[in-house]
Amino acid sequence: MSEDPGKTRAPERPAHRKTGRSRLQDLAAIAGIILFVVLWTTRGNIYNFGYDLWARLFVTPQLAPAEDALTSGRSGDALQDALRILRADPDDPRLIYFVAGAYWNLDQPLLADFYTAAYLKSSRRKDPEQLRRLSGLLAEDERAWPYLNGAGFTSRMALGALIDSLDLEPADKARIKAGAEQSDAGMEKQFDADKRLFYSLPKGWQKAPALPPAQVLEEPADSESGATGYIQLGASTSCGEPWCSSLFERADLTAAIRSGRLAIEFPKGGADCCSLSLDDPDLRPIETIVAEFLARREAAGKDAPAASAEGMNALLSLRQRVLLKQSYLLSFAAGARTR
Repeated sequence: MSEDPGKTRAPERPAHRKTGRSRLQDLAAIAGIILFVVLWTTRGNIYNFGYDLWARLFVTPQLAPAEDALTSGRSGDALQDALRILRADPDDPRLIYFVAGAYWNLDQPLLADFYTAAYLKSSRRKDPEQLRRLSGLLAEDERAWPYLNGAGFTSRMALGALIDSLDLEPADKARIKAGAEQSDAGMEKQFDADKRLFYSLPKGWQKAPALPPAQVLEEPADSESGATGYIQLGASTSCGEPWCSSLFERADLTAAIRSGRLAIEFPKGGADCCSLSLDDPDLRPIETIVAEFLARREAAGKDAPAASAEGMNALLSLRQRVLLKQSYLLSFAAGARTR
């Protein structure tokens, strides 16, 4: 039968037709996927923003007394206040920045370098102005460059990576790197100089031919009569540096700052080796420590070290102890990881 042309044929319903509600569900699902992708790709920025806000609300007020002390010229008081706060939050870039700057004010470039390395290794967001200032301090203070050379940075290309993370012009970065690599005051050269001096002494002036690192690290800073000898690190670590970087790679830099002690497991270095306090007075510049040693001898009416076996042994003990502790600190900063 033919179709009646006067009747309008109803359109056929599709086999499957989405309702308004199902379309909304699809849109919500797509929006959820997009939101997840955005959150995943920007999770670091979100974390840093949240932490930055928290630090401004809680850390900055706590640091205010230390900042006032630093402004008024009381760098020592400022440092102690800041270190107390840093122990509770050892990965906060603002606190680490402040402590590094305080050590520079106190003419202690070794510890300033240590905290600068901790600052640069921190994964948290760094204030651009603070990064510029800290970079400038490192670039201007040539006393710090030999310490970089003695920290194990020159091996494994780590020195270049550290310098590249500074906010400096390329010419300044090249100047620091060249100064660190060419420095005559590197730790290895000082260790070698002490070894040559030890063997050049007249027979009967020498004491122990070699000392385990644990014994030297445990020597108090005011000791002047310890067992003297060059420190046999090369045979213990099977590398040509004062310390092998691999010894420190499992160490946690953040945990060390929190506790105030730098600890690693090094069985060949002696029983329970090795640990060092960040408050140890032997971490000051070696020139300052030797000058104080000579002044104490003169005040006590003793001859210059070169005049007697006692004097040379005391000087060698002091130098070896200080060099080992400082080498240990810098190697820890170069190799340790942050959480």
